[in-house]
Amino acid sequence: MLSNVSEPLLGLVDTMVIGQLGEEGLIGAISIGAIIFSFLFWAFGFLRLSTAGFVAQANGARDQVEISAVLVRAMAIAFVIGLLILACQGWSRTLAFWWFSLQPSLEQQATVYYDIRIWSAPAAMVTYVVLGWLVGMQKTVYVMILQLTLNGTNIILDIVFVTWFGWAVEGVAYATLIAQWVTLVLSLVLAYRLMPKVQLTKALLLNRDKFVVLLKANINIMLRTLCLIFAFADFSRQSEKLGVQVLDANSVLLHFTSLSAYALDGFAHAAEGLCGAAIGEKNKTKLRDAFYKTSLWCGVFSLLIALGFWAGGPLIIDSLTTNAAIRETARSYLLWAVLMSPLAFASFQLDGLFFAATRGAEIRNAMIVSLTAYLTAVWFLLPVFGNHGLWISLAIFMVVRAATLAFYYPRIEASISDAPSDGASDKA
Repeated sequence: MLSNVSEPLLGLVDTMVIGQLGEEGLIGAISIGAIIFSFLFWAFGFLRLSTAGFVAQANGARDQVEISAVLVRAMAIAFVIGLLILACQGWSRTLAFWWFSLQPSLEQQATVYYDIRIWSAPAAMVTYVVLGWLVGMQKTVYVMILQLTLNGTNIILDIVFVTWFGWAVEGVAYATLIAQWVTLVLSLVLAYRLMPKVQLTKALLLNRDKFVVLLKANINIMLRTLCLIFAFADFSRQSEKLGVQVLDANSVLLHFTSLSAYALDGFAHAAEGLCGAAIGEKNKTKLRDAFYKTSLWCGVFSLLIALGFWAGGPLIIDSLTTNAAIRETARSYLLWAVLMSPLAFASFQLDGLFFAATRGAEIRNAMIVSLTAYLTAVWFLLPVFGNHGLWISLAIFMVVRAATLAFYYPRIEASISDAPSDGASDKA
């Protein structure tokens, strides 16, 4: 959980540093730019998610060769994807800004951010793979080291570039770019040291059946992730239509939801590793126990986070921006940021379970239904309730995510024998 909390803290520092400049629209520009990269980069988040699932299952089956082979295959795919992102940066930027229909001043700042950060693509893709591999191996300490390196470096450079050098948006972008490449170097060192020392042949690495299974899972997870990012991108797009002030306020409050999401996602990562190993062992009892315990603690922490946000929300808002109008607007919608963690925690846990089981089709279908529910809610609620309607729609999206995945849960148990085999029991 600690490693995950460092990720939204980075966004908080980005906003805090920019917010101290007091210029309206800068927070929104950073937020829009970050969402574009969430869409562009995390569209390939399957590199982490599917790697974690396959490695967790191989780890549960004690298959050292496959543990290493999955890492090498995924890293090769990730690097190629990173190069393709760089090659297509021009048209992807044009398409993104066309869809957001930004005001000229916002688009200018967002373009500066985009043109710098895009060069982190290869590093981000390969780092996704290593993080997923470490999660699947249940090497949570090393996951924390990488996350803290990424976000700690970024935070320090944010302060240096923006506060000391006065680079504003450029400073935030360069900080992320440099931090991503520094983290890649460390991730490669860790992967080399931790990878099982086994013989990997060309035939094994290029195994057609393994690639087909990996490709199918990745395509489904990619579609799922695009739907997820689209929902949050649309949330910011609708916020911008309500005015720059609302966009800035919602951007501030999204850091609350991001912080809680990443913190709670730490329990989902635990579920990925533990449940994936149980599935690899074909041990239904261990699967249920791991999922129940991680979900119970996730639910408890979601309530504690909500209480913390309720008590300290105004202070957090004031620390993120010096603009009085943005502060007032954010306070008026703070309740939704408070409620989001208890409403969303079940969806995070079920995500972790389904990634561990590499159930790509079910993950995809559940997210399509959830996105449809969100867009329908926006259509009906936004004209009536304004920004409150937008937040209600996001809450509906989270609840439907959990409900649709829960509907598919029996399929996972049905794929596992009713009792663990003798071999599985010995390994446990």
